[in-house]
Amino acid sequence: LANFGSPVTGVAMLFRIVTGEDWNKIMHDCMIQPPYCTPAANYWETDCGNFSASLIYFCSFYVIITYIVLNLLVAIIMENFSLFYSNEEDALLSYADIRNFQNTWNIVDIQQRGVIPVKR
Repeated sequence: LANFGSPVTGVAMLFRIVTGEDWNKIMHDCMIQPPYCTPAANYWETDCGNFSASLIYFCSFYVIITYIVLNLLVAIIMENFSLFYSNEEDALLSYADIRNFQNTWNIVDIQQRGVIPVKR
């Protein structure tokens, strides 16, 4: 179900929009006008949508959330890049630390499978 009928389905639908899964189809479904919907005196009793509000809400939500998620992804990549490839004095791990870890791992992992048993 893709609707805002309850808080759970609403959050699930917002997550679906964030992932890019048919967000424009959901937006167009929220734009439905008569005669393709049931008008009512009260806004909460109708299944009609609002063209302008739907367009503004969904486009702005998608752009803002995509921008935030993209910035988060870039920040994670930059942090990991700086962890390994920054100056030797600034790095949390030096090249020598990584080489020592690899050598020690190769000594402990005799069969070279990339897995060390718990007892070792």
